[in-house]
Amino acid sequence: MTGGTGKRVLLTGAAGFIGSHIARLLVEGGHEVVAVIRPETDRWRLADIEGDLVVIEGDLRALPELRTELRAARPEICLHLAWHGWSGKAEAEENLSSLGVSLDLLRAMPDLACGRFVAVGTCFEYDLTHDRLSETTPLRPRELYGACKKSLFEVAQRFSELTGVSVVTPRVFYSYGPFEDVRRLVPSIALALLRGEGAQVTQGEQVRDYLHVEDVASAIWRRRGSGAADPRIMSYDNREPPSSHLFYEGYFDELARRLRDASADQLDALCNSLVQARERGRKVVLAGNGASAAIASHVAVDLTKASGIRAVNFNEVDLITCFGNDYGYENWIAKATEFYGDAGDVV
Repeated sequence: MTGGTGKRVLLTGAAGFIGSHIARLLVEGGHEVVAVIRPETDRWRLADIEGDLVVIEGDLRALPELRTELRAARPEICLHLAWHGWSGKAEAEENLSSLGVSLDLLRAMPDLACGRFVAVGTCFEYDLTHDRLSETTPLRPRELYGACKKSLFEVAQRFSELTGVSVVTPRVFYSYGPFEDVRRLVPSIALALLRGEGAQVTQGEQVRDYLHVEDVASAIWRRRGSGAADPRIMSYDNREPPSSHLFYEGYFDELARRLRDASADQLDALCNSLVQARERGRKVVLAGNGASAAIASHVAVDLTKASGIRAVNFNEVDLITCFGNDYGYENWIAKATEFYGDAGDVV
């Protein structure tokens, strides 16, 4: 434990979109994070903090095999985000399996002496035929995914009454931010525009609430101590939610503002540096953090293919984790450049 007020937190789904942000929030807050992660899971979202986690390598589907390590961890709070499956017939087995795993984990709480269980739910538990969803909207899921999440919520409430384990089930609506799947709304639009392509969107007449993933993570952590069983995590409380058309407009206005703030002189100097690197047979070295790593990788390919400028990007997990472990995370890019860069390269 890093501090007197820190909590011992058991976190599932730590390598996922929201889970990775919760893990980062807890580490920064001085809490001890015990993360159950399958050995084959890609941990790219955790590359900068994995060394600060207590990782239990294992599969929650084989929970009895993890019982000894979980008992030794002595978690005070369990944040359960791990879930496989979405909607459609192809996901039936995964959703049912995820429900079974979640119930097994819930049942283990008294044995682990863990007094609080936070199971993250979804807006798809609600009756989506209503014009606007709120905490009072009836629970009437139309897909198996929402039905399984609703089942976990209902069982958890009754389990809490019988065992005294405190249960909180925040329902997450739409979120966006770093480490998001590139196929989702915001990154798909941004990446299409960066490629000079048109974004494939509708007329934008749908009404959706969007909340930045860091705010989602913060809200989930704050709710862990509340007695509320069914808080709604959304971006606009007690106000009319914006249409997706307005969301697009705000997003692009912010993007335009940032572009206007760019220095033409600096961009011109950068272009000259790139041209000189090509003429001298040098290369361009790029690196990014989080979502920027994907952008850096894309720029490296474009420079090489379209401009004839050799470019490399440092985003290999083995390189980042090795150099981060040996030289410190704040130094891994400098050390990678030292090993792979040559005099005259543009970094």
